Amino acid sequence: MGLRRGRHRAPDPGDEGRRARGRPQWRQGRGRGLVGEGRGRQRFMRFDVVTIFPGMFGPVFQQGVIGRAIEHGVVELHAHDLREHTHDRHRQVDDMPFGGGPGMVMKPEPVIEAVESLRAANPGPVILMEPWGERLDQQLAAKLAQEPGLIIVCGRYEGVDDRVRSALGAREISIGDYVLSGGEIPAMVLIDATARLVPGVVGDPGSLAQDSFADEMTGWPQFTRPAEYRGMTVPDVLLSPETRTHQGVEEDMNVIHQLEKEQQKKKVPALRAGDTVRVHAKVVEGTRERIQMFEGTVIRVTGGGLRQNFTVRRVTHGVGVERTFMIHSPRIDKIDVLRHGDVRQGRLYYL
Repeated sequence: MGLRRGRHRAPDPGDEGRRARGRPQWRQGRGRGLVGEGRGRQRFMRFDVVTIFPGMFGPVFQQGVIGRAIEHGVVELHAHDLREHTHDRHRQVDDMPFGGGPGMVMKPEPVIEAVESLRAANPGPVILMEPWGERLDQQLAAKLAQEPGLIIVCGRYEGVDDRVRSALGAREISIGDYVLSGGEIPAMVLIDATARLVPGVVGDPGSLAQDSFADEMTGWPQFTRPAEYRGMTVPDVLLSPETRTHQGVEEDMNVIHQLEKEQQKKKVPALRAGDTVRVHAKVVEGTRERIQMFEGTVIRVTGGGLRQNFTVRRVTHGVGVERTFMIHSPRIDKIDVLRHGDVRQGRLYYL
């Protein structure tokens, strides 16, 4: 396996230490790529990434499952410096947006020319990593893994000129609703999620079928030895001497985990000690049900999952009253946070 380095970058002082057998090596060439030594006629998938920071990809994909797949020729990964496709002395890839506004926009010429130069080697679809694109999930990753390759364009600044999308017929993909500095990290997520689904990348194909999100289940809690640690024990179902198939145990744990998730309230405010809250609790009186409100200061939040609870204290007529509520209890109608407050940890004494 070799790692090809762009001609405009100085050698890395640590390169010599990476020249061991089976590790990437630096080679002179246009762009930078992790290139596997293809073995036999097995299917492989090629990823070409167009970016202004090609050096970000080598350190991530030299290791682990994807690194081994590259070494064995199952996956090829090439990171191309977008500035290689500029034609001015300053190698400019961005400019001010028409219509005004903050920031800069990536120019269409270098991006389109970079992708066009890769078409012969990679016939796969063009992907634009954009925050407004379709959300990446396991089903989309599985569809993309069927392609012979992907050409991924990483945006920066305020985005990419929209003519790139229309000219290249690009598919826009997002990994979530949050702000990142550029498209490189989303591209890495897309590559990892897609490449591991290529036959031969993961050693045990059966593990792919059991991965979270591979079906409607989202996974289950996992445990290993020791069976007891600091008072925390492994569920009895996993330690039972009764004959159980591995699949049966997993299905039980998955169902339990799903039920817990479904019972957890979706809209629960983030609580912390010092917050002033108003808890709306359901109270049953005979055959009738009403809402009782309890307002006070949160003095502690403990537990996790369905067992998460919080204690509220208020003073009425000079008497301190405390109540503990289970956050996900069906008896809790809603929780209003009136004010956020900061407290220091201390010991509370009643005199």
